[in-house]
Amino acid sequence: MSLIITVYTNEGIVMASDSRMTYAVTTQKEGQTVTNPGIHYLDTSYKTFLCKNRIGISACGDVVYDKKMISYYINDFDRRILDNDVSIDEVPMLLVDYLTKAKVKMNVFFHVAGYKDNKRKVYKVHLLTKNIVPIPSEDTCGATWDGEIQVLTRLIKHAYITSPEKVINLNNITLNKDSIEKKIENGLLISQDDVTVMPELNVPWDFLSLQDGVDFATFAIKTTVDTMKFFQTYKTVGGPIDILILKPNESFWLQRKELHI
Repeated sequence: MSLIITVYTNEGIVMASDSRMTYAVTTQKEGQTVTNPGIHYLDTSYKTFLCKNRIGISACGDVVYDKKMISYYINDFDRRILDNDVSIDEVPMLLVDYLTKAKVKMNVFFHVAGYKDNKRKVYKVHLLTKNIVPIPSEDTCGATWDGEIQVLTRLIKHAYITSPEKVINLNNITLNKDSIEKKIENGLLISQDDVTVMPELNVPWDFLSLQDGVDFATFAIKTTVDTMKFFQTYKTVGGPIDILILKPNESFWLQRKELHI
């Protein structure tokens, strides 16, 4: 699955990703097909890309299709579709259209970021649903992440902790509040006496420098990797961290793995 994170500060945008690619191994056992996900991995894949017009694209999810890595498709998209007249606002739809015409069917999430008229632009894109969500990043600072989000989300975002045995599943019920009916197909009933509220951490996003953005992105990926070491879960995040910096008038790799012997 991997982890991609985009931090947008007043000084610039930080896009970061890990390098792990996990593979499933399928075997036949007693006439049954058995799939073991994540049994093999490589730490050399690219998931963040610098495209024309100082536009950054990150990807996570199912990033292999028709025996081609996502890097093949993004590089081809950059080479064939993007030109000097394409703005950041056009890229998300162009990317979806390009992959759709190529008949690529992957459950993949993208972050697309860059600048237009010196204003930050960040988009989240889901290929299968063709859902394009603009992040309100022009006048506010913050961060967004996708992929293996559990570790970082538990640390940062608002959360409720309760005893599993006291949670009651609710299915197909109708609630009436303030004379307004709302149907809930799948829900949970939790007693307030059994809930511990963990408030969202107060990160002063508007005051973070570009270096703080780099530090936060690195922290997010390293913390996820370190946490996975101690739990019985597939180690889907790991390897070198690639970090791309986008600014209104320049873009550059702060850290990127290179070919070596």
